[in-house]
Amino acid sequence: MKRSRLGLTAFFLVCLVTGLAGPALGCRCTEPSTGVAYKRADAVARVHVLSGATETADHAFATRVQVTKSWKRTLPEEITVITGEDCAYPLAAGKEYILFLSGDGTTYGTYLCRGNRGISEAKPVWEWLDKNTK
Repeated sequence: MKRSRLGLTAFFLVCLVTGLAGPALGCRCTEPSTGVAYKRADAVARVHVLSGATETADHAFATRVQVTKSWKRTLPEEITVITGEDCAYPLAAGKEYILFLSGDGTTYGTYLCRGNRGISEAKPVWEWLDKNTK
């Protein structure tokens, strides 16, 4: 009986730990170098966020941004940036960013671990882009 109770306790502990660890580990990654991020992206842009994010039907977030400069692909003056649940890259209204984007047309996606930077920390990225993408 004692052995059975110990096995049952161990089973519940394993279930508890695995149940809690899954979502918490959903977005573990290492930021890529600028070169790798550039290679993986369909487009790269310096953007000014026009409005706060709105939640989409599938629980992602959509944000309208003004493109002030683009690399790799010419982008429209305004695009919508979609970012997902677990690895959402937060975009604040009125702020500027350099974003590494996937997509086409007027809607693009980006996430954490793509090389994105707020403009205040983006100088090395900007310099790399200007030097290596002409």
